This record gives sequence, C-alpha cells and structure tokens, in this order.
Amino acid sequence: MALAQILHESGGLQCKKEKVPPHLQCGRCTGGDCSYCYTKLGRNSRRETDPPGKFYYGRGYIQISGCANYRAASHDLGFGDILVSNPDLVTRTEELCWKTAFFYWKRVVHPYPGVARGAFGCTTKAINPTLENVNHPKAIERFNIYNSVYRSFEISVPTGCSDTVRDPRSVVGQSLCPFTGMS
Repeated sequence: MALAQILHESGGLQCKKEKVPPHLQCGRCTGGDCSYCYTKLGRNSRRETDPPGKFYYGRGYIQISGCANYRAASHDLGFGDILVSNPDLVTRTEELCWKTAFFYWKRVVHPYPGVARGAFGCTTKAINPTLENVNHPKAIERFNIYNSVYRSFEISVPTGCSDTVRDPRSVVGQSLCPFTGMS
C-alpha cells in the first residue's frame, strides 16, 4: 500500500514538489515562492506562528504539507526545526524525500483506522481526507497503481477486486477488497 501511494503522490518518483492544477495557470510550484498559486488555490494554510515568507505546500515523495507536518517530520527525524525554517530541504536529496515519506506513513497513515487491516481506501483518506473519495478520479488512479504494484510483484489482486476498477463504488464494502474505507 505504501509503495502505491508513494508512486501516486510523486508521479512515479518523478516529482518532489506538489503540482498545481493546470486550470489555475500558475504552473508547477518549482520556484521558491508559490504564494501566488496557494493564494489562488485558497490553500495557504499559514498561521501567525508560521515563519514569515515560508510556504508549506507538498514536498517529498508523500507530499507532506502544512507547517505542523514539517515541524513533526523535522523533530521526528532529529533535525530540530530545520525543515520548518527551510522546507525546500525536503526536495534536495533522495534521502530526505524518502525519510519524510516514511515518517508520514509511520506517524499519520499507518495508525489511521482501517489501514492495519489492509483497507487501501483508508490509506488514501489518511493522506488526502478532504480531497479524494470513492467518486474522485484520483482515488481510482491510486487504486489502479496499487493493483499494478500487486501485478509487478506477481501477487494476485485481493479477492473481490478486479484488476482495474472503473467504478470503485462497485467494490466498496467487500471485506477483502482494499478499496474498503472510502466513502
């Protein structure tokens, strides 16, 4: 499940920074200042306690975002507040991209209800609780990547799930299908 989510979040390990939807016409957040994109997105989650001029959009292979997540990752990895004061460090090395991804999986995704029993949909909800649900095309894309990972390792897809889910609502509630947990 972790590999499938990481592959989705990172565009197949190609992107270390969050992409902004093309319809916003501000391109990919590749520069040091993505404030215009985030203001337009309405997702600038800055708080008064955040360092001035810092933007905590998604970075790393699981695209952690928000100052609180950068602070938690930085402390958990033994860096003090370094990732808070310089969030772009997450994208500068493969090691930090992976470490922050595994930090987030271990601290946020794995303890999420349903994940331990293998419900793939619950991992999606843990990563993007308000952005994706069973009706969202990205949720279907994530699940299809999950099935591809299964096939790549020559592991049969869990009972009750087809190789490719065109309508994930058709598998929700099937106890052995990892799409369970989406709503």
